Amino acid sequence: MIITNAHVVANHILVLVIKRGSPKKYKAEVKAIGRECDLAILVIESKEFWEDMNPLELGDMPFLQESVNVIGYPTGGENISVTKGVVSRIESMDYAHGAINLPAIQTDAAMNPGNSGGPVCIGNKVVGVAFQTLGHSNNIGCLIPAPVVKHFITGVEKTGQYVGFCSLNLSYQHMDAQIRRHFKMNPEMTGILIYNINQHSDALNILKKYDVILSIDGVAIENDGTVIIPNRERIRLNDLVSLKQLGETILLKILREGKMHEFNITLKPVQRLVPAGQFDNNPSYYIFAGLVFVPLRKQHIKGSNGEQIVVISEVLADVINVEYYMYKHLKVNSVNKVKVENLKHLCELIEKCCTKDLRLELGDGRVIILDHQSAKSSTSLILERHRVPWAMSKDLMTDQSTTCSKRVYACLSLSESVTMMKKTAKEGKSLFGSPTFVDLGNGRLRCVETGHEVLAGDVESYARNKRCRLGLIDHALSQGKSPLNMFSQCPLSRSKLVCKLTGDTVNKNEEHIWKHVNGKRFLHKLGL
Repeated sequence: MIITNAHVVANHILVLVIKRGSPKKYKAEVKAIGRECDLAILVIESKEFWEDMNPLELGDMPFLQESVNVIGYPTGGENISVTKGVVSRIESMDYAHGAINLPAIQTDAAMNPGNSGGPVCIGNKVVGVAFQTLGHSNNIGCLIPAPVVKHFITGVEKTGQYVGFCSLNLSYQHMDAQIRRHFKMNPEMTGILIYNINQHSDALNILKKYDVILSIDGVAIENDGTVIIPNRERIRLNDLVSLKQLGETILLKILREGKMHEFNITLKPVQRLVPAGQFDNNPSYYIFAGLVFVPLRKQHIKGSNGEQIVVISEVLADVINVEYYMYKHLKVNSVNKVKVENLKHLCELIEKCCTKDLRLELGDGRVIILDHQSAKSSTSLILERHRVPWAMSKDLMTDQSTTCSKRVYACLSLSESVTMMKKTAKEGKSLFGSPTFVDLGNGRLRCVETGHEVLAGDVESYARNKRCRLGLIDHALSQGKSPLNMFSQCPLSRSKLVCKLTGDTVNKNEEHIWKHVNGKRFLHKLGL
């Protein structure tokens, strides 16, 4: 396998690899991607590629001032480049791609765009992987240390996928002399004070608020939250924990109300309420009545698995939301007094709303009230006006299309609907009905059913075009008395309907609707 950076293969469609000294390209598959640690594993099936290849071994964390060689293909040429430098610093830093803090190495060896994913060696062993530089600085290149690379590879080998980095999932503060005295610590004791425990932490029912953690696996914790590794630099407690594997157990020595205790804690990955970043897929969104709902994205906010903060990112202008056009970048707390867990949950609450009014309570206390049926009808028109093809992102479509055909509506029985449809056709009338207009003056008319404005001379052509027909269908669906009530709007496409009887999707035009209701599948389901 080949190790590279996650940002090197971000948004990839096809990955090709070339061996040094050969122009031949080999197809590679991305086996695993660790966004947080900016690492990826590539697999190449071709046996020819691996001929005469000598794999490099992973080493250990280097020491300060050790000489390193940075190998890669940076800008400035096509041949391999090797630059030399020394290890100038070892400490935690923010990983730009993953937007989290992990152990890293700094070197003064020259690094430029193109070095990413290349090995950094001491002798024949890899001590790091080049991944970023510090902007507006000279001679500061950053490496992912070998222990982080080993952690990533081990997790993938055990589970077949990236498993993340573990955390105690608790918050602590440093301890000065007065705090240590208050919590009954002896002069020789050092440690950190717990002030909050994540409700999803394995330590929740074991540790308590204001416990003092004195040591981890026998290693003393300093008052500033660091631990001393023999012959090494001090590292943060969080760094020590992050390099342990999922499900691994650690031993904590605790001081609680002046008494010593020891507890075993099982480690879990940190759960982020707001994702640090998003890669290789389109953003999730849901649009209703012109309100664009998206999950908030910001680093380092922790929450339970599957939980999200949902915000209104934009308001697509329409008469129905004119009072709320300034309600942007606001958190949505609840829908009809039900707390919103995530974007999918919000989508379900709105789609399945069975009350006249839809009530959205926002994070700052403001409230949005919408007539649900009117808002539902206006959504398709708003999407068309703003050239938006879908009312929701693809990750929400499967869930909503499944429930769409099963949703219960107060309507005529299917047999009565078929009878009404046949009668309508016999009378030579359209299933959609005909548009009616009100005069706005100045030679302009407004369609009562669709809300569209047209010139007086364009009425006949408007009544025949697709925009009018789709609007009439939406209006008919919203009334609940049309023979079309055996269908519901398909959430995947504004131009399609979903048959409540069969679950099939049907194009929004008279020809396809008739073809469907006279088809064997529909008649069989109807018992005819």
